[in-house]
Amino acid sequence: MSDAADIEVVAPDGDLLLIVGDEKKMQKKLRVSSHTLSSTSPVFKAMFGPHFQEGQQLRGPSNRDPVEIPLPDDDPRAMVLVCHLLHGRQSPTEDEKLVYQMDIFEVALIIDKYRVVDVLHWQIRGVFSHWLFDLDEDGYTAFSFVSTVAAAYLLNCDDAYNRATACFINHCEDEITELVDLPDMINTMPAQVLREFYHRMVQRP
Repeated sequence: MSDAADIEVVAPDGDLLLIVGDEKKMQKKLRVSSHTLSSTSPVFKAMFGPHFQEGQQLRGPSNRDPVEIPLPDDDPRAMVLVCHLLHGRQSPTEDEKLVYQMDIFEVALIIDKYRVVDVLHWQIRGVFSHWLFDLDEDGYTAFSFVSTVAAAYLLNCDDAYNRATACFINHCEDEITELVDLPDMINTMPAQVLREFYHRMVQRP
């Protein structure tokens, strides 16, 4: 069992301990409820079912310690925010801090991967509102805009997608070449947006 001081408690009575991220880079340990995750995410529901090792551990002999579930491929900070949202934590100020500290595209990947887009519909709109609409456009970089475009497209958030796309095209033409260094985001974005970016680039004086 992990040291309690190293654990972020999302659900005090949770029966799971998610070990998120790569230990060599960044890792978070989250105490969560398998019932909450299973009832909100079909992916977690399958993972915690009787046909997977994780589910078999949960159904094993009674143990006071939470079952540890490694998720090495997921972004730790993004998973922290998503788990808090799924558990219905009433602490918007802390959630705002999490949003400002991370890449929103990583949050979108987690939400899409665990298929909780519909469950978190209104929370997603709130996250985009804080990330995009409440901030000064001049403070954004090409990476910030492209990250938001890709995330909004992945999560079907039309308002944020339209705003971020327009802002990127209007304010970041000189940084369009940075797109080649963002393959994960590029693969998420629709072809018509990439074509518009390309046309803007070739039309520059």
